[in-house]
Amino acid sequence: SAVGGDADGSFGTDPERIEASIRGLEADEVLVFMDLGSAVLSAETVLEMLPSERRDRVRLVDAPFVEGAFAAGVMASTGADAEECIEAAMEARTEPKLQEG
Repeated sequence: SAVGGDADGSFGTDPERIEASIRGLEADEVLVFMDLGSAVLSAETVLEMLPSERRDRVRLVDAPFVEGAFAAGVMASTGADAEECIEAAMEARTEPKLQEG
């Protein structure tokens, strides 16, 4: 699930929209990827809004937004667990964009 933009359609994030998206997922665990500082604040706010039994299954991932989410998605499609998906996302941080030579 992807959630971006404020409720009025402007740039930013809306914690209520993020929370609704998380609540609507039928997943054992949810990985949340954030792009900029305000998205981090919104995601942290969402964790506080969720009931504890759901909050314990939501993980904020400190990885590159695009590359990390892509790597985690590929791993998830193979049946990997959340830890393996997070590990793949974190490894994306060290992948060079340009190859020398």
